[in-house]
Amino acid sequence: MVGSVSFWRKTAIWVTAGSFAVLIFLNHADTAPPPLPKTTMFRLWSNYTASPHRVMFLPGAVQGVLAMLWWLIDLESRRLGGAGLGSLPGPALHGWLMLYGF
Repeated sequence: MVGSVSFWRKTAIWVTAGSFAVLIFLNHADTAPPPLPKTTMFRLWSNYTASPHRVMFLPGAVQGVLAMLWWLIDLESRRLGGAGLGSLPGPALHGWLMLYGF
């Protein structure tokens, strides 16, 4: 058995023989698909992913700023007479952050 149906710029054709069925979708050549909406988030994401280095540079820059902010808070608390950000060993923590954190 052969059948077809057209819907929203596509045609579906099916062929069945016993328990075997094949479904084929065909695009109409005279109509183009509708364009994607150009929302602000779509434009920002397109611009962000336009170059491969941007996808890694932004998270790395954010991580660097967060590490510097953490270090600033630790140094200021020590300058004001506190123990820093807890009883963490400074040299070991510094080595770990430089190796894995930035």
